[in-house]
Amino acid sequence: MKSLTCLIAVAATLLLTGCGSDLLVVQRLQSLKPEPQQAADAPAPDVDDWQGQFEFAESMLEQGKPLAAVHWYSKCANGGHLPCIRQLGYAYMQGGAAGHDPYLGLELLTQSLDPEDAGMLNDLAWFLATSKISALRDPEQANEYIQQLQAMATLDAMSTDTLAAVAAALGNFAEAAKVQQQAITMLLKEGEIGEDMLTDYRKRLQLYRNNRMYTE
Repeated sequence: MKSLTCLIAVAATLLLTGCGSDLLVVQRLQSLKPEPQQAADAPAPDVDDWQGQFEFAESMLEQGKPLAAVHWYSKCANGGHLPCIRQLGYAYMQGGAAGHDPYLGLELLTQSLDPEDAGMLNDLAWFLATSKISALRDPEQANEYIQQLQAMATLDAMSTDTLAAVAAALGNFAEAAKVQQQAITMLLKEGEIGEDMLTDYRKRLQLYRNNRMYTE
């Protein structure tokens, strides 16, 4: 990412499990910092206006300027602004302008988790159940997240797909296959689906029937 101030405030509050130490988080953040692609006539938010910096970062993203967006997300994350920490977490998980660091991404997402955010609960459960990096997989924690989601909302096809993946990660393949079939039925009922998505759901069903978990 780019030249900007270190995320000391964020890193100092992280309880690291996969990254080793707070200092290591700072070092990783410093090594992945982009130069902002800020428009010359765009008024910059005040230095201590964390929400303004978050909104500015969002606008940069909408304008197709991901490096500038990461720059401003990082600035407001330095102030401990949870939405910014959350967006950085997704950025590191997905790669792109922020660089790819799933360990750091997971730490930032865990730090900024909103327990009432259904999307975040589903995303974290999916990642912890399906990560190809065995050191990052945590089926038990994934199950806690998906159970939290199930307690607060009716699962849709996507979150039911996650529930099946969690069951498979826990070794409950018969249950995973049963739930995945439910996810496929729900997906078909929801309509307006792409053939690729339906194919992916069916491939996972076959994996579970063969007593294999899904990873990506």
